[in-house]
Amino acid sequence: MKTFDDIAIRIGAIESLVPSIEKSLDDAFLESVESPAIERVQNLMYILTEQIEAAQAEINEVAGHIRVCNAVYAAGCVQELQEEVERLKAEKVK
Repeated sequence: MKTFDDIAIRIGAIESLVPSIEKSLDDAFLESVESPAIERVQNLMYILTEQIEAAQAEINEVAGHIRVCNAVYAAGCVQELQEEVERLKAEKVK
């Protein structure tokens, strides 16, 4: 089963490629004669980087909400089980 942590790790792996891609683009830009195409690719790379970072932040936020919901649900289950144990103890005493 995939979790938000798995997704965050995958995005982190993608994000780790960004510096290498940026360096390659910078090298290509320096070797070319100020190509508009290279500039567009560089701009797209910056946009992609921003989108990856935004997705990572949103995934982390959602994962935090899910952890809180899971904790609340678990606490409710514990309370129900404690009530059931008390009910069974009361029945045994009779």
